[in-house]
Amino acid sequence: MGAIAPTSFHHQGETRFSRVRTMRRFRFQQGCFVAAGAAALLYALTLSRSVGAGDSGELILAARGLGIAHPPGYALWLLLARLAAAVPAGALAVRVNAVSALATAVATGLFWLVARRAGLRPPAAAVATVLFATAPVLWASAVEAEVYGLAIAGFLALALLAARARAARGTGRDEALFFFAAGL
Repeated sequence: MGAIAPTSFHHQGETRFSRVRTMRRFRFQQGCFVAAGAAALLYALTLSRSVGAGDSGELILAARGLGIAHPPGYALWLLLARLAAAVPAGALAVRVNAVSALATAVATGLFWLVARRAGLRPPAAAVATVLFATAPVLWASAVEAEVYGLAIAGFLALALLAARARAARGTGRDEALFFFAAGL
């Protein structure tokens, strides 16, 4: 029997500096999850229980039958809404409205990351994120079937990926992620 090698949770060659950098990145991203969770709770508590104004009814109907609401069709949003419509629980309007709430909550988390990436310290980023999440126009579109939350999340993801690709300076992987997200 050979000696049992001691186990370590750290990769070989990992330095103290890389562990500290990983911890900082985790703390940096932790606010993203807190912001998204808080926004999801806020939007869930105020979620419309029926069909809202504007395109809401048209979007819910299109999600039910996987149709096209009107040009440009909002394909990704409709696919996500169709998945929610297929869940056999609760009212159809509530399930589809929840898609908008979740997409806007994701956008709120991404907004936190953009604010931190732009150099705001955590208290300032928190204030900016709260103002973003509770802006009347955003909040109103988050609690009924609307495509704006997903569009904003996509835009913020593109902004983060563009900043990451610029910082990486030509690795290719980050640029590929940027163009993949742009295609969505």
